[in-house]
Amino acid sequence: MRVILVILLFLSTTVYSQSFDHVDQTRSFLGFTFGCSPESIKGSLQLDLVISYGVKYYKYKGPLLKQLYGKKPSQVTLGFRDDQLEYLDVYFNKLDKGEFSLLLSHLQTDYGMSTPFNTAEQGVVGAEEWLGENLVMQFYLYDNTAIDHDDRDQTVLTLGLVRE
Repeated sequence: MRVILVILLFLSTTVYSQSFDHVDQTRSFLGFTFGCSPESIKGSLQLDLVISYGVKYYKYKGPLLKQLYGKKPSQVTLGFRDDQLEYLDVYFNKLDKGEFSLLLSHLQTDYGMSTPFNTAEQGVVGAEEWLGENLVMQFYLYDNTAIDHDDRDQTVLTLGLVRE
C-alpha cells in the first residue's frame, strides 16, 4: 500500500509539473500568434511608435485579450519587426501589490516560476521575469515616479521573442 501511495504521489507531482507551459513553448498568447503579420490580426491597429531598429509598435483595439485572469487591460500594444509579431505589451491601470501578486500567481501557474529581478529603471516597484531561449516574458509594477509617463501607475506584462 505504501508503494502505491508513493507512486501515486510521484505521478500526481509529475502530471502537475507537466501541466505548466514552459515559456519557450508559448507560440501565441490569448489569440496573438508570434510571427504573424499585422494583416492577420483580428481588430484594428493604430501606429503608435517606430523604434530605430525597425520595430513598429501599434495600439490594438479588437476582440482579442479582453481580460487576463479577470483583469481588463487598459491597453494592448503589438510590436512588429519585418511585418512579423515580435512583441506584445499588456497594460493594466493602477493595480496594488495584492492584485499584482494575484496576477503573478496565475501567470506562474500557467508558465512556471518566474524570477524576481532588480531593474535600474525608476518607478519600478515589482519586476518578475520568465527567461526562455526563444521567448522572454516580464511583468512590471510601476508607481507614479516612472520615467516613461505612459508607464506611471501601470502594471505591464511584456512578451518578446529573443533575437539571435
